[in-house]
Amino acid sequence: MCRYLCAGRECACPFSDCFEVGIAIDVRLTMSIAMIQLPMVRSYELLIVASAMSAKNPTGTDSPHVRELGKVTVFYIPSHKLDDPRYFDGTQTARTAIHEFLMHRYRAYTQSPTPVKGYWADRHGQLVHDVMERFEVSFGSESEFDRLLEFLIEQCDRLNEDAIYVTRGERSFLVQCQVGS
Repeated sequence: MCRYLCAGRECACPFSDCFEVGIAIDVRLTMSIAMIQLPMVRSYELLIVASAMSAKNPTGTDSPHVRELGKVTVFYIPSHKLDDPRYFDGTQTARTAIHEFLMHRYRAYTQSPTPVKGYWADRHGQLVHDVMERFEVSFGSESEFDRLLEFLIEQCDRLNEDAIYVTRGERSFLVQCQVGS
């Protein structure tokens, strides 16, 4: 599927099965220039032009064995709530819901069950701490980040958390539960 050139639709482009994400990013960046110069060019021809314009892929290497996945996104969930029956949705644990969401959306993730301790001041200024589990996933699309945030808001409500700590690249966020929850 050629999601960068065809906005997520199936594509008849003969190169759509073989191009790397890095080249697709080059196409997005150079498409407007190439389209002005070559308005009758089909998307797969534009791909050839764009890949020829780039000596290296965005990873900084010429290796065909390296594929950029996007920005790293990490979030932390309290360990004791992941399998606690009080936080089940039907018969599904929070751990299972997170696993299914991440595998369905991104087809891979990393979970660190090694305890990580988080400290913060609650809304009353009291020191709070919890043992957390770390979840890591990588993707390049900001719309996918928005979808992950929506999912984490749901989990925040489900787990009765005030917020979930998230990092994306060099930035960090607090994802808070919905107002009135």
